[in-house]
Amino acid sequence: IDPATAEGELTLRSFLWPDRLERFERLEAALEVCRRMPVSVDRADGADWLPARLAELRPGAATVVLHSVVMQYPSRASLAAMGAALQAAATVAVTGRPLAWLRLEPPPGSPRAELRLSLWPGGEDRLLATSTPHGDDVRWPA
Repeated sequence: IDPATAEGELTLRSFLWPDRLERFERLEAALEVCRRMPVSVDRADGADWLPARLAELRPGAATVVLHSVVMQYPSRASLAAMGAALQAAATVAVTGRPLAWLRLEPPPGSPRAELRLSLWPGGEDRLLATSTPHGDDVRWPA
């Protein structure tokens, strides 16, 4: 969904429950950011898209892989390919070309999603927060 288009805005608005006014406010703020800082939106399978993007690690810039509640949807083959691409990129991440993996995903069987960050070089993994599936109750560890 391209939030910079009228169709994309309408589609995103259609996903909101009408009684959750705070979500309309958050979406409007996010859409305003999209209007000021447009980005390209690629339509592709993650198994094809992610390896190509990770092959472009640039000196002097951090590469961030970000996703939110998507890992339950790809096929096992796509998940395996994305995981392999991330691991391959992690092995070449060095100071000056770091790699970060930021994700909000529900662990199997858990009622709460976890916001996790992995950083390379080094491979450090941190739990940053937990939340309800729709982000209403965010808990930041002390």
